[in-house]
Amino acid sequence: MIKIIDMRLKDFETTKAYVDIDYYGLIISGLKVVALKNGGGFFVSMPREKGKNEKWYDIVHPSSLDIKQEIENLILNKFYDMKKLE
Repeated sequence: MIKIIDMRLKDFETTKAYVDIDYYGLIISGLKVVALKNGGGFFVSMPREKGKNEKWYDIVHPSSLDIKQEIENLILNKFYDMKKLE
């Protein structure tokens, strides 16, 4: 079972929330809800770190499209619910 441990809403230019999840007992921190630049909605960014070459790399990779969609749906639904309460 996947569940959200913490979601912290932000109002930065593109980052709108930081999220930590529990993925079947594995804690994953540092996911982000990111606004698309053209105002076309939001997507979930996996945790990243900067490499020696100054490029950013995902450090968590869902093993299938189904798992990625499950994580995104859970996070975005919670994000929209929290935005309604503001």
